[in-house]
Amino acid sequence: MSIDSLLNNLPPGLWLLGGALLLPLARGWARTALAVLVSLWTLYAITQLPTGLGPGWQWYGYQFTPLLADQLARLLALALALTIAAAMLFCAARTPDRVLLPALWAGGAALGVILAGDFVSLFLAWQILILATALVIVAAGAASLRYLWLQCLASLLLLAAIMVHVHAGHGLNLNGLTPGSPAGLLLLAAMLINVAGWPLSSWLTDAQDSPEVGLILLPVLLIYSALYVLLRLFPGHEALPVIGFILTGYALVNAVLENDLRRLLLDAMVAQAGLTLVALGLGSELSLNAAVAWSVAQILYFGLLWLTAAAVIRQTGQYRLTRLGGLFASMPLTAAVASIGALAVLAVPLTSGYVTTIMLPTAALDLGRDGVWFLLVAASAAAVLHAGLRYPWLVFFRRAAAAPAAVSEVALPARLAMLGLAFLTLIIGMAPCALYRLLPYGATCAPYTAAQLLPWLQLLVFAVLTFALCAHLHAARPRTPVSGDWLCRRGLALLGPLAAATARTLVRGVQRSGFWLLARCRALAGAAGYRTAELNSRAVLALTAWLLLWLLAVVGLGVLAR
Repeated sequence: MSIDSLLNNLPPGLWLLGGALLLPLARGWARTALAVLVSLWTLYAITQLPTGLGPGWQWYGYQFTPLLADQLARLLALALALTIAAAMLFCAARTPDRVLLPALWAGGAALGVILAGDFVSLFLAWQILILATALVIVAAGAASLRYLWLQCLASLLLLAAIMVHVHAGHGLNLNGLTPGSPAGLLLLAAMLINVAGWPLSSWLTDAQDSPEVGLILLPVLLIYSALYVLLRLFPGHEALPVIGFILTGYALVNAVLENDLRRLLLDAMVAQAGLTLVALGLGSELSLNAAVAWSVAQILYFGLLWLTAAAVIRQTGQYRLTRLGGLFASMPLTAAVASIGALAVLAVPLTSGYVTTIMLPTAALDLGRDGVWFLLVAASAAAVLHAGLRYPWLVFFRRAAAAPAAVSEVALPARLAMLGLAFLTLIIGMAPCALYRLLPYGATCAPYTAAQLLPWLQLLVFAVLTFALCAHLHAARPRTPVSGDWLCRRGLALLGPLAAATARTLVRGVQRSGFWLLARCRALAGAAGYRTAELNSRAVLALTAWLLLWLLAVVGLGVLAR
């Protein structure tokens, strides 16, 4: 088989999955070069994919198509591949094989999710993504266990959605899903967990405890893979604007309270992902293009911000904002590229953040959604509370309470990785037409007209002025953010006695039912001539109870499928 045939028919994620197996054979600079070359080759393979569905096959009457490369899938896959290549250049030399291999597998699986042409391929790629990311953060101990629990819940919801969808006679085609159907609601719930929807968002903060490569890649891969599925299957869903604003508001509140550099960036990602859901829910061609373009820009500039955060943590050994500050003098390049990423989050003109963000309020005004427009503008200005200004101010430009330790810039490969993503962030902002031409829908806007530029600059000036006047309120303090886990712990503490009494009542009821079933089984067995002593063990009672639970689960699934 020729190279051209492989490039046209092979899912690009397989290049990362296979190339990762070669990494243990190389050492030193050769290992870094191999990781970067595999990532760049995957990027090239994405550009060579023919438009449309790839080759497939029939099996038991179902059509399997593991590859779909339209404009939407190709654009997000390219952005993810660029971020993966930058992450490999940044940290491959310092990352052990037991961490680097699953990180590359996670990248390949995320590309498999984005380029999947049927539900089975999407589900299998998603499971590889979950397992690979779990291997990356396995050193986190209990946090990795909680991560797995929530991801298993999302996977079960995804599997249930596929089963209900296929049972309804729609096949495995991605385009056959009805958003308001039971399958659509199950799939929406699964993806909202992976977008870190409150209150089941604690898995995202668990990912922060992973090694350096996981800190850079895991949030980007997981959140934007889920966002892609929503972009593909739920355009114009009426519930998404409400969900998006809830996510954004929750993340903004947490960002104000946050003292952890890593969690501050996570809150920034969730806030902007929430606004992307708002764009997706509006449903017009311009708003859908805004959601796609903004997702691409977010992948690149959040990848850049994670690189700078990893550089700060690597050089200082600190991630608490109360212990950081004044690093501009010792890490000027890192401060400069972090400022570029922060300006993109703030949607300052000449950055990718501006040329993609400005499309969203324009779409809301075109639809006559004045209330949505107001909330979008307010949420965009509130970016000063997280990565827009708070992150660079507290880490690089604020005067530290104590003299900062003598640190230096990161190594040359890491600096090249940061400069590469910073260049892409600026070049898209300076020449947005190249990105606009690749968008899947026809509608765009002119970002650099006076009607667009002047009101946005006024908004930014007042947002920055407000931040400067209230700078003392943004000082990092050790606080506990209000998370879903925190609410659960507080609720259980308050409702503990009532919950214990309810649990005891339920257990007694189950025991009575089980003993009644056991007595009936013993009576029937005695009538049939069996010794009743064989049925006295707890194992039989446990087996009976489990069979009863499984029967109820199967009956419930059957009722749902109808």
